[in-house]
Amino acid sequence: MLVPILAALPFSTQFLVDRKTNYYELMMMRSGKYKYLFSMLAVSAFAGFLAIAIPLLINFLLFSLTFPAIHPDPFVYYTQGLFSFKTLFYSLQLNFPLIHTLFYIFLSGIIGSLFAVFSAALCLHIRFSLISLVIPVIISILISGLSELVEVGLSPIDFLDMNATAPVYLWCIALFGILMIMLTFILAIIGVRRLVR
Repeated sequence: MLVPILAALPFSTQFLVDRKTNYYELMMMRSGKYKYLFSMLAVSAFAGFLAIAIPLLINFLLFSLTFPAIHPDPFVYYTQGLFSFKTLFYSLQLNFPLIHTLFYIFLSGIIGSLFAVFSAALCLHIRFSLISLVIPVIISILISGLSELVEVGLSPIDFLDMNATAPVYLWCIALFGILMIMLTFILAIIGVRRLVR
């Protein structure tokens, strides 16, 4: 649930700082408005990916150093509530748990970068950094409520959980990613046109 805020914290609100100091006008004159915007969004996406993926990777490595590596037993996992057959690629988790865990870390990083870029695009329209950090969380919670109604995991809250209660499919992740990219693109194009006026 905290992925949107954690991903957006490193760099997404940098544009608000640039706007307060009028630094963005200098950069837009030097490099052009679209190049400046693209570089802001690219750095925000990279920082959002790293802000989510690196702590998860460190957590996994520390966990691996602490607990023994035992091959998962489906019966024990299911009876103890450690495992859900509704997660993405559950057979991969049972047969190749390391690959499955690394996939989830990568997926979490991608979702983090989507939220970071969306939050950065919101900064083109909103003057307060707290609001641009909270709106992605509200969107994630609303999508999670919708997924409870349709009983399919449509939200990152659902498909980043390895013990998902709602079934998760690849099309859910693709749909979420496409919608976030489209919203970000629309916000960025409208925001840059407003800046130039």
